[in-house]
Amino acid sequence: SREVLENYKERINDFLLKEIGSGIYYEMSFISVSAENLGNGLSKEKKDENRIGEIFRKTSILTSKSKLNRYSVQQLKKLFDENSEINKIHDSTRECKICKKSEEKSILEHNSGQNAGNIEICNACKNYIELGKNISRLYHSEKDMFIAEIPIVEKNIKNHINSLIFPKYTDGYVSVEFLKKDKIENELKKGNIYRFYAVNSYYSGNGLPKNIRIGNYNIKSEKDDKNKLQGLIEFTELVEKAKGIERLAVFRADVDNLGTLFQSGFVDKNSTDNKYKYVTLSKSVVLSRYLSDFFKRKINLILEKKNAAKEKNEYFKRYCDIINNDNDEARNIVVVYSGGDDIFAIGTWNDILEFSVDLRTAFKEFTNGKITMSAGIGFFSENFPVYQMAERTGELEKMAKSYSKKNSEVPTKDAVALFGVINNELNHVYDWDTFIDKVLNEKYAYLKSAVTFEENNNSDKIFVGKSKWYSLMNLIENRLECEDNRMDIARFAYTLARIKNNTKNK
Repeated sequence: SREVLENYKERINDFLLKEIGSGIYYEMSFISVSAENLGNGLSKEKKDENRIGEIFRKTSILTSKSKLNRYSVQQLKKLFDENSEINKIHDSTRECKICKKSEEKSILEHNSGQNAGNIEICNACKNYIELGKNISRLYHSEKDMFIAEIPIVEKNIKNHINSLIFPKYTDGYVSVEFLKKDKIENELKKGNIYRFYAVNSYYSGNGLPKNIRIGNYNIKSEKDDKNKLQGLIEFTELVEKAKGIERLAVFRADVDNLGTLFQSGFVDKNSTDNKYKYVTLSKSVVLSRYLSDFFKRKINLILEKKNAAKEKNEYFKRYCDIINNDNDEARNIVVVYSGGDDIFAIGTWNDILEFSVDLRTAFKEFTNGKITMSAGIGFFSENFPVYQMAERTGELEKMAKSYSKKNSEVPTKDAVALFGVINNELNHVYDWDTFIDKVLNEKYAYLKSAVTFEENNNSDKIFVGKSKWYSLMNLIENRLECEDNRMDIARFAYTLARIKNNTKNK
């Protein structure tokens, strides 16, 4: 009922306020509907309106409004009361470096010795970090590890400081722990497990676990495994695997116009008398499920270069290898998050570029070109803060979603933005087809075949030093300062003429 849902929403936000603060908020919107509306005019032989789309539209509007009025009256009282359990500062406490919550000094110092950066963090942040690490390690495990929810009561929460705690639906809590198969079976016999999950496997043994898919592709560290990361790769090691310049690339992408797709994507616009015949709730459910499967299951196959590219496919016949040249090795990429309709990954610049092409091609194959995605790709050094990597690449993603093809008055999206924001007139934003066909397969391919960065090479390629590249780039960028937007062709030709050549490559 509505009251049950409201109570559960408040219970979750009470928990988040206490454990994390107001930085994270849970919103849940709902409206009352009849079977007639859920069936899009169930009793009518001919569908004359889009009732399903209207339900989605109303729910979306309600969610947007609810986000402007976050908390209940009781929660607001706690937020503005300096002595409430949310705001009260106890003696011998310091601030967690991540969530800024007050925590006992001894706990912060203890946790700082257990993470790679020696950062003082609270138990909640430590356990969230460990959850992420363990999910990444599951990718390399023998599929005998499970995620278990252990029921606990409030007074015993302090006994589970090394695991994440979440509230149950009505009362009580669960402790989220990673357990091996034999441990799971023993605890099931004792009735000590509330629910457990098999990740990326089809395990169906005792207790009937819930099988879930997670896009958790990553590569293992090749260095001594005695460090605190226990096999997980660090950026300083990852960047060394880059080809050419040592740079990391951050990739963020999501599906274009997803809200419109659910609201009116199944309307047959070519029909004049029965255009709502395909609008059903089941089709929306299947669409959501398939999109989720693509970004949670198939994403790992694309990164592994397995089973996704096939000769019989119309679009996705082979994996992109324009930079790495038929390299069958694992891609040097770590998935930070992938699910729903978006993905966030970090890797070497060359692998990220090739993966972006493969992802777009696979998605085009998957949707038969009916649904598009836009992406941002940022280039960074390994020491650049991750949150700023995400923020700046997010800006590039927004630029891609604002992209319009010529003669289009509205954003066409279906684009990729790279590198960074220079100015409004000279940003590297391309529609996907132009980026793949013209930028990579034409211009990059030519430069790769004709130019080298190695001065004393024995090939037929022309050596072009970094100074020449910067001179050419500056001439291209400086044209924007001219009133007629023209390039200084004479200087450009002079710079090209100064590039040394020989009888082989002249």
